[in-house]
Amino acid sequence: MAEQLKRIFLSLLGGAYVLSPIDLIPDIIPVLGLADDAAVFLLLIYLWMTWMRDDKAAPTGHSGRSGAPDGGSGGEGTVIDIKPIK
Repeated sequence: MAEQLKRIFLSLLGGAYVLSPIDLIPDIIPVLGLADDAAVFLLLIYLWMTWMRDDKAAPTGHSGRSGAPDGGSGGEGTVIDIKPIK
């Protein structure tokens, strides 16, 4: 619940900055005035994509060693077993 509130707050804060006429760099300056709004907007898009990816990640339910020499997972993702054609 706290994570969702943080996401909503950051989204509203970023959206208010992009839509607000008060900026760090005034929009009167031709390129830089819009660049700070664009940077915040692109940061919001990046955060939203990261949050969606994190929400869709399912827990593996795996605990303990995986058998990899370094104790790591040995790879991420689904294992596909392919049999050679004879």
